[in-house]
Amino acid sequence: MKKKITSTIDIYGHLAKEYEYLSRILASFAEIYNYDYSASAIFEENENIVRKNGIMGRIRGYYEYHLNEEEIPTKMYYHEVTYQKTQKNEYGFLSFQQKDLSYLAEIMSLAVRFLEACGLRDLTIQLDVLESLRPIIYNDLDVLDINYEEKKLHSDFCQDIVFQIYKTTEKEEKILLIEGGNMTSLLENLSSLTTPCYGFFGYFENLLEVVQGNLSLEEKTLDVVITYQTNLEKEKSLYLTQELRLNGFKTENIERCEKSFIKKYYPTKYVISIKEKEIENNEIILTDLYTNEKKTVKEMDLIQYLDINF
Repeated sequence: MKKKITSTIDIYGHLAKEYEYLSRILASFAEIYNYDYSASAIFEENENIVRKNGIMGRIRGYYEYHLNEEEIPTKMYYHEVTYQKTQKNEYGFLSFQQKDLSYLAEIMSLAVRFLEACGLRDLTIQLDVLESLRPIIYNDLDVLDINYEEKKLHSDFCQDIVFQIYKTTEKEEKILLIEGGNMTSLLENLSSLTTPCYGFFGYFENLLEVVQGNLSLEEKTLDVVITYQTNLEKEKSLYLTQELRLNGFKTENIERCEKSFIKKYYPTKYVISIKEKEIENNEIILTDLYTNEKKTVKEMDLIQYLDINF
């Protein structure tokens, strides 16, 4: 009897494009805020114990790899499918060794600005802060222009300072997008380290519930499509495709077909239809699909021509 293989979720088609889009925004904010990407095992099984990834995996990695011995704060971000009963694509940011408590306000600001970059407005930001810490946190949030409402919050991950960000849908459903705060006690419970740890996490699935239709997904386009028919033309097509790709042009080669097919499935600016006659003359005929103009250039001048016209 075959053993059933446990797997994580699959992501294809339009959903994959949405995940890719959100991942690019996430990476851009990580670069701006100086966070390094981190990756952990999807899951690890040892003596029937499954070690979770996601935010718990980052905290585990921090002490297991002795990152607390670094001289500067460790700042990491991630996005990956978590190994749970309800598998989700989790993302998050974590900062260790930031001794200044004010840095938590910056973490909160990062969470809000990321969601705004995803096209979200009118967010509900709830905050629960230990009374003795309120003057510092409240002042810094005012400096960063973050509006919030005070509310008693429960969290399995944060203590003393907890924030949660929600978005209410048209159907009046309240979707939790991000949870974060002071995770120092969580790190201490797992490792005995007393290193300050601030961060937040969320799920792409929750985010997509409220941003679908608002994402500015760019239509994927090519620079050049090369078509061929005979074996000789195919050889030339393979060669030119490689040359163009090595020079930075997004290029695809396919069998000869109608322009309408290319426009529908391979959106591109230029089409090069390889024919044996032009091969003999070392010439290339380009058709600009935007203007329907044709241009004949020598093969040796092709790269220069494309450089000038892109």
